[in-house]
Amino acid sequence: MTDALTMKKIDFGEPTKVPFGKCWIVPFDRPYITGSIVGIDPGSRYGVTIIHDTFMTILGGAFIRQRTEEEYAELAFDMMSELIVLGTNMAAIEGPSYGSPYHQAGLAHIRMGFYLGLRQRFIPTTLVAPKSARKFVFGSGKIRASEVWTTINPNAADSVAIAMYAAGITYDIQGDLK
Repeated sequence: MTDALTMKKIDFGEPTKVPFGKCWIVPFDRPYITGSIVGIDPGSRYGVTIIHDTFMTILGGAFIRQRTEEEYAELAFDMMSELIVLGTNMAAIEGPSYGSPYHQAGLAHIRMGFYLGLRQRFIPTTLVAPKSARKFVFGSGKIRASEVWTTINPNAADSVAIAMYAAGITYDIQGDLK
């Protein structure tokens, strides 16, 4: 990770409807970033954030219903193969939330689809525990991204936090918590 820089406000604006969900393109002036950095909140409902040097692309959506987790993994793999551009420096994927009551075993398949789709493009990729990313970005692992950024869907918000973690960027939450 690079040295931490602090952001004070992100104005997400109105999303654009795209076939796979909603897309926000947000000004994001970080000239020290060359290439792109990707953050992913995996699942059948997903968030993908790509930080570029002057803007962020944020996707929040849901895969069409599949019969098995393996089929979701294939969709995640294909999405990464088609969406992520060459010149991406690194990626971080939200890892499992141990002790969470949600279907962590099923999410493992989808997470691996995202992971392999990135690695197939030779992009260094890491898994990060949700609380570890939140602690770095917000200063506390108890603060959820969806509590800070309420104007975008929770999966998109989580992916922004994961991408900021990967980029070494902290966020000043003063005034954003409701």
